[in-house]
This record gives sequence, structure tokens and C-alpha cells, in this order.
Amino acid sequence: DHTFAKLWMHNGLITVNGEKMAKSLGNFLTVKDALQRYPGEVIRFVLLSAHYRQALDWTEGLIEQATSSLNRLYMALRGAPLDRAADPDKDVMAALEDDLNTPLAFSKLFELCTKINKEKNLEKKQKMQATLVASGHFLGILMKNPDQWLHGETSSSDQIEELIQAREKARKDHDFEKADKIRDQLIEQGIILEDTPSGTLW
Repeated sequence: DHTFAKLWMHNGLITVNGEKMAKSLGNFLTVKDALQRYPGEVIRFVLLSAHYRQALDWTEGLIEQATSSLNRLYMALRGAPLDRAADPDKDVMAALEDDLNTPLAFSKLFELCTKINKEKNLEKKQKMQATLVASGHFLGILMKNPDQWLHGETSSSDQIEELIQAREKARKDHDFEKADKIRDQLIEQGIILEDTPSGTLW
């Protein structure tokens, strides 16, 4: 006895590497299958990266781009007190209110990300970080702790920290050759170091 819907919207099709998704072509992908290979936030980011009325071509390149984009957003949140309540960014919300323009909403997230990275005042930076988290949550992303996201599922955190400490000692001892070797060893494992005034982040 209730109205089911007052508004119907047609969405664009998803193709895979430029081809129509079909079981007969062997390129059929379910969300369950995708979750076996990619984090849920990456899948969500990919699906929201195109306007709902436009076609979306699912490719490995698009997955890598989404992962890189999420990494950038999470990098801007390191050190933020993520339990602070905030409202989503007004420009992000305005984009979503404009025919659910998710690509524009994402671009507004990255504008906020750039401002965070440039902000020197800690209090202002933390307010912007809280706004970025709230905006991300509204879109179903930025749900994890930044370190948890950026460090991934590695089981060798203690070993990595030991190598970082050994590198710090080598730098203090002016043994830059050893420090560089440790950094290169970590890079081979997919670990990128960032030296900051408060210490080395990975």
C-alpha cells in the first residue's frame, strides 16, 4: 500500500576492457568475485568515478588509478584525530545534489586534500581532515585508519620498523651508503619511506 518509487533513473553500462560484460565472453565479474581481488573501497571508488548515466569501462588501469587516488586521500589524513565529528564538505554535497555528480564530488575531495597538504596551522588542518573523513564516509570511502590502509595487510610491521630504525642510526652515523641500501631494500618490498620532522613514515 505504498508508492514504490517516484523517480526512475537509467544508468550507463559497465564494460570490461572495452567489451560488453557477458558470461559467454568469460569477462563476467560479480561483486563477490571482485572483493576476492580488491578492497571494497577501491571497487566503490571505481564505480563512483563515472557519472551514473555514463558507461564505465572496468580495466586494471582503472583499478590502479582508484587505488592510487585513495592512497593520496589517506596520506592527507595521517595524524588526524579521526574521532572528531564533522559535517561533509559543502562543495562535495553540492556536487552530489547536482544529479548525483560523483566525479565532481571526487574532484572536490581532492581540492580539500590539496588544501590539507598545504595547511601549516595544525588546528585548521585537523578541522579540514575531519571534514574530508566525513565527506569520504558519505561516499562510502575513507572508512579505515590511514595507517591501516597505507600499510596494507603486511605481517612484517615489526621487521619494517627495525629496518627504519637501522636506517635512522646509519644516517646519524653519516653512513649514507648503508641508509640508502636499507631504503632500496624496503622499496623492493613495496615499502615507500617519507622522512618528516616527526620521524619516518612508511
